[in-house]
Amino acid sequence: MLNPEFRLLDPEPEQLERLASLAGDHCPENAWQDALLSLDTNLLNSIVNNAIVQLSTPGVHTVGEVDQCLRQAAQAAGVAGLENNYLGWPESLWKKILERYSDSRVLMLGILDGEGIWASAILGIHANSVDFLTTFRLLWNDDPELASKQTFQDLPELCQHVKKRFGRPVSGLFIYRNEFVAWQDQGWSQEVFQSFLNENTAALYES
Repeated sequence: MLNPEFRLLDPEPEQLERLASLAGDHCPENAWQDALLSLDTNLLNSIVNNAIVQLSTPGVHTVGEVDQCLRQAAQAAGVAGLENNYLGWPESLWKKILERYSDSRVLMLGILDGEGIWASAILGIHANSVDFLTTFRLLWNDDPELASKQTFQDLPELCQHVKKRFGRPVSGLFIYRNEFVAWQDQGWSQEVFQSFLNENTAALYES
């Protein structure tokens, strides 16, 4: 899923962790923990030690990074049935999203609460893979005035800023947190999503 040229562009870790926390039952942590705990102790220790080596680089590592390293170490050790996940979400779901776009594009997701953008992700996609990942923090660093633009009405302006910065078409989605969870619970139903657009609890913009 990740392009060989993948870059992590100064994201805001807290917003990515919030996004991962919404994965809920679609990426059940209990199943992952049960799979690890059922392993032979020596094998489990080997997997953990390999993950520690991968995480030995300086800096703060997010929960998602730790989880991904554990999964990769487990797969390298021959443990089957553990699907890769990215930002807490299963790879199979990401593939469905990426397959919708045949062009190089930027995808923007802002999950809002009563105070503004609660969680976010900005992904560059090319050839059905992700070549960069960041959050709205990158936009706010570009232009501090953009930090005040966190409503549905601001989405077109933010998308135009991203289009200019990266030189690609942009697809942007703003949605309230409760609606995002409800949409997920309904299997990403297009009818449910359309109802949120009609109720002005979600906003979509394509450039």
